[in-house]
Amino acid sequence: MSTDDSNQNLRTFISYARADTEAANRLYNDLKLSGLDPWLDTESLLAGENWRIAIKDAVRNSRYFIPILSSNSIEKIGYVQRELKEALEVLLEFPPSKRFIIPVRLDNIEVNDEKLKEFHIVDLFPGWEQGIQKILKSMGIEGGKLAKTNEEASIYQYDEWNELLLDISEKNCIPYIGPEANIRWIPTNRKIAIKWAEEHEYPFQDGYELPQVAQFMAIKKSEPLYPKKYLSRILRSIHSPNFSAPEYENTIYTVLADLHLPIYVTTNYDHLMELVLIAKGKEPTSDFCRWNDELSRFPKPPYEPPSPAKPLVFHLLGDMDYPKSLVLTEQDYLEFVSNISNSDTNPTLLPSIVSSSIAKSSQLFIGFTLNDMNSRILFKCVAGFSSAVQPPYSVLIMPRPSPNCSEKNIAEATLFLKSYARSRFDSDIRWSDPFMFSIELRNSFNRLKQRSLK
Repeated sequence: MSTDDSNQNLRTFISYARADTEAANRLYNDLKLSGLDPWLDTESLLAGENWRIAIKDAVRNSRYFIPILSSNSIEKIGYVQRELKEALEVLLEFPPSKRFIIPVRLDNIEVNDEKLKEFHIVDLFPGWEQGIQKILKSMGIEGGKLAKTNEEASIYQYDEWNELLLDISEKNCIPYIGPEANIRWIPTNRKIAIKWAEEHEYPFQDGYELPQVAQFMAIKKSEPLYPKKYLSRILRSIHSPNFSAPEYENTIYTVLADLHLPIYVTTNYDHLMELVLIAKGKEPTSDFCRWNDELSRFPKPPYEPPSPAKPLVFHLLGDMDYPKSLVLTEQDYLEFVSNISNSDTNPTLLPSIVSSSIAKSSQLFIGFTLNDMNSRILFKCVAGFSSAVQPPYSVLIMPRPSPNCSEKNIAEATLFLKSYARSRFDSDIRWSDPFMFSIELRNSFNRLKQRSLK
């Protein structure tokens, strides 16, 4: 173990209990933005690695070790205790003047461990940013302030970004929520497809594509609703997190709920958005797109014009409580695209309040990617809805692509995707991890509100 303080070894191991995953992810991103090299199992373990050996090696080869202490970890036997024991052994190799273990607390838990009590503990409550600054200061990071790249900083200085914040404050923005927003709680389409392909002996090479696998199941069972009912049961059986808990404060769902908007559009079948809104004391109404003739006969919920207190959550690709509404199979997507393209001749596809709001509101897409055809179809459909009246601003938030190729090719890929989004969907792309974006969105919106009160 080297104790060199140069910037060549800034690896920082993050130890946490599974119940504190959200906080660990937030800490990981903050440290990464500061120029450190954080190590987090969900981000750093490679496929096929022996995770026990990898974690042990990561602890021993890290410059800093940060155990996250909370009521979820402090008194429980588990990997946090095992990793801490490993870190204490590594500490013996450090001279007394060098810092290695930097404990942090998520709540006002009493630390009884005699070894941990020897260290000054940083509190990440009630002020997270102040706690991060203390961590960075102890590492010698200049000013204890988070650093941003020029592009990341410019995102939040861009005039249209400020316009978007103003539109949000005036309730003139519609968030569009995609599948990447809920991957921590809901299985991805790819995972479901692979599982189903194995269960139903799918004979083709594209067994990771859910529409194709679902189509195969429907034909094999001679029952079009079979895969839809199957998926609905899976989604309804999933235990949803308690979004009112502090560790979920900066999930994208919680941040979007705190924007107090009247309409939320989701391409997800689940009800996570509704659950968060209810946890915030709101009374949301759920509705879904009537994208075929049979669905047009479904009664619509008797809702008032959407408001921040009684928002509408509109499920563009179907609602898990109504299996017939799910756009799931290959045939479903073809029919959906065909019918939605002719929405002018079939005004029952969308409630008038949704179609009129789409045309005049700024659009915030989060949880989507551009490397799959389903997302591209969605963006094109939304662009069609709003073609009559140009939206004030449309922005897609997505992580920077990281193909297995050279830096030059990565740069070319990002440039292509930006041009593609602008030319095809009239949208800007802002490269940001959804979790980090949700934090910045909350902070930016809060700063805007504070300025308006002065």
